Amino acid sequence: MKKSEIKLLIIFSLTTILVYSSQVFAQTPSTTPSPEANSFFNTALWQSIVVAVLSAVLAFITGYALAGISKKQGSGKKLSYSLLIENGLVKIEKNIREKVKVLYNSEEIENLYNISFNLENTGTTVIKAQEIRFEFPQEARILDFSFEPEPEQEMKAEKIESGLRSFEKKCKIGQIERGQSLGIRFTATSKSEIQEVKLHPYNESGDIEFTSRLVTKALSNRDQIARFLSLYIFYLVVPPIFYLLPFGLGEMMAGFTRFILLLSLFRLIVPFSEILADIVFRHWFSLIIRMKSLQDKDLT
Repeated sequence: MKKSEIKLLIIFSLTTILVYSSQVFAQTPSTTPSPEANSFFNTALWQSIVVAVLSAVLAFITGYALAGISKKQGSGKKLSYSLLIENGLVKIEKNIREKVKVLYNSEEIENLYNISFNLENTGTTVIKAQEIRFEFPQEARILDFSFEPEPEQEMKAEKIESGLRSFEKKCKIGQIERGQSLGIRFTATSKSEIQEVKLHPYNESGDIEFTSRLVTKALSNRDQIARFLSLYIFYLVVPPIFYLLPFGLGEMMAGFTRFILLLSLFRLIVPFSEILADIVFRHWFSLIIRMKSLQDKDLT
């Protein structure tokens, strides 16, 4: 079974459970027991199940479509980046540091840092005339600045040298299509440790979302699962409490609370299902590999 099929199956199952549980808990407890209450195969039960399944199908289609639309609309013009700073030299002990010299292009340096910057257009449309200025610590010296790999000619990526201080570098991207990426590499030296490189993006249109890949993923998998399960527990436990209120007020409050919680749950169904599908797919794949390795051992 493919990962996408597992995800769709999980989404449909969760939607069915939510819709059916909403119908069950929405019914106020009856004081007069029915003769058919003890029979599992009564007509009312099966009617309820059919209605729940049909409602789940409609809710599934609507929720999935809305999730896709909101995902599309929420992207817009968006650039996501990652920045990695690595020390290119082994640590030299203090007692022998004066006896060691490090040369870079015949130039003596104290420390060497490799900075990798990767940029990707994760939005839904092309972005033009994007500038990025890189600000290093003032005591740093930038030894090399290059594109890696060499960008496509159509991107019109270029370095800008004018109007910069010695510890700054700047580049301009003429055009970066949706899904296209650009890599920039720096080599720098500094007496003190380089812990940060400040980024200053600029675009004349002013409507570009420039975010780190760490920030792009707002919630971790653990947070998504915890939020979904917490809301579902509230959905089951909180609304029935309102039935203790008199004069029909409790039923109205319970219905309103259930509706709000249900909307919140539908928003989390797609990401929650993607996480579960990923977990199931990984375990399923590892199980297949394990079984295959055991079969190979038996054959040998």
